[in-house]
Amino acid sequence: RKIEILDKYEQLLFDSPPILTQSDQKNYFTLSNEAESWSKNIDTSTNLVGFILLWGYARCVGRFFSKTMFSKLDAQFICLALKLEFSKIDFTLYNQRTYNHHKQIIRKYLQIQSFDADVENFFMENIYDRVTKHQSPVQILYEVAKVCQIKRIEVPSYNRFTSVISSAISRFEINIISIVKIHITQEQQELLDLMQNQIITQLKNVDQDRSPAKIHESIKDFQLVKKIYQVILPTITALGLHCDTIKHYATWVRKASNFQILQLNLNKKYLYLICFIQHQYYFRQDILADILLLSVKSMQNAVEKEQ
Repeated sequence: RKIEILDKYEQLLFDSPPILTQSDQKNYFTLSNEAESWSKNIDTSTNLVGFILLWGYARCVGRFFSKTMFSKLDAQFICLALKLEFSKIDFTLYNQRTYNHHKQIIRKYLQIQSFDADVENFFMENIYDRVTKHQSPVQILYEVAKVCQIKRIEVPSYNRFTSVISSAISRFEINIISIVKIHITQEQQELLDLMQNQIITQLKNVDQDRSPAKIHESIKDFQLVKKIYQVILPTITALGLHCDTIKHYATWVRKASNFQILQLNLNKKYLYLICFIQHQYYFRQDILADILLLSVKSMQNAVEKEQ
């Protein structure tokens, strides 16, 4: 199932030519010597303006846009620069065959790679790697688009991004759930079930109070987390998840109700609970270390004041 990464307006912006200032227009719509020499063979004003528009957009954002998306202001700028009559430009006459041929020529001169099998594999792997680190789909979309630009790869459409990102997210979760299914033991399952039913509400909130009684309670909670962590450690090791992924699933558990957790597929539930315990184990150590440092500093200040 495709996820909606951007809202309708953002999708339109992503799939539309960039909005260029006059300075940008002068820069991006200037042909190289080779391209200018080649363009002298273009037979009509419409085809020439179409070629220069494709050239400028490819230089600016590494993409080719449909002729129906061409900016009127950009076309007018080119006509003015070339002393052509804008009223005679009709992009309905800019046929698909000529459009495709122009893209090939521009790819050649700007050294932009088209989306062949090798490029597609690179694109999919780059997205999958970011999914494993649990970057947000929006962040993945814009960062991978930037990577394509830097590497001179033609930037795909929004639909291609949503399709690949959705597939990568689904594939990643299926993979890690299958690892849980293979590695989780009966003892671990029983302990996680017990934790979910009896302990999870107790562990969701971490108290950072520095009073002796609260510190004592926090240590007791940490010891409980540590005990569970040590039992499920072999499965944690097998999963080998990125810290951002662990935090993502742990945060979901912390915010979810017991009813929502119960609705999860069994192995998916265990995955989420494992991440919750793993995150709690790390997070509580950090908090207790901070409490220790602050308590020592507080005592030092009190001693200095007394002295």
